[in-house]
Amino acid sequence: MGIKITYRGSLRDPDLVDALVADLQGLAQRMGWQAWTYEELVEKGEAEPSGLRGVTLKLHPRCELLHLHVDEAGLLVNHFYHAMVHDKARFKQVFDMLRENQRQLEELGFLGSQPAPKGAEAARGQNMEAGPKVFSPDLTALDLGEGLRYNWITTQSGGVEAHVAACETLDHVKTCYAPDLEVEDDAGYFEHRDLERLQVRLAEIDFVIDRFNAAAGRLAEERTPELTTVVELIDKLMEYFDEARQKPH
Repeated sequence: MGIKITYRGSLRDPDLVDALVADLQGLAQRMGWQAWTYEELVEKGEAEPSGLRGVTLKLHPRCELLHLHVDEAGLLVNHFYHAMVHDKARFKQVFDMLRENQRQLEELGFLGSQPAPKGAEAARGQNMEAGPKVFSPDLTALDLGEGLRYNWITTQSGGVEAHVAACETLDHVKTCYAPDLEVEDDAGYFEHRDLERLQVRLAEIDFVIDRFNAAAGRLAEERTPELTTVVELIDKLMEYFDEARQKPH
């Protein structure tokens, strides 16, 4: 949860991967970050031996990892999706798990074969066991091809330091190795480079997360018996969230 940076693109030349890895390893050493090559991740059991190459950086103790892994064509890829796309047995395992979860939810009445009526009012009056129907997607149409190119890092917990580090690193990669790199920054910092605006945006999201957690905690503690539908629970949660949001910072 929080501010996220997504990125996609490819090296202008696949043969640049060695230079990219060496460059970012040097940057990590100068900045005091941790860094692992893809091969080292495989040795640690944190990635599959799939032929990918690249480097992973830990920019901040409380921040997600920044992965820069490429395939033989130099395309920046998400190694989790890559493993599933190229390993049919693993893909089937994940697919079967999703399908079993879907089947259980359908049996409980939380998923239906048709889209649910629009609007919260359409679901009111149903008991908790049946629950409002939610459209059950066709998993046979699941396509991981787009996800293969979808890379991201969530920087919220690392604050300004982590977010700036991620943006500066991606900017360096774009300038020196991957000119077609597309970066989408929830905070907008990659575009405007305004530290004050970034601080304000991160603080806003921190406030929302804190108040939402407070509302969820209150709802869990009260266990209000008159709430008998999922929609009523959500409505009560949002009511508590609005109340929490009105409290002074």
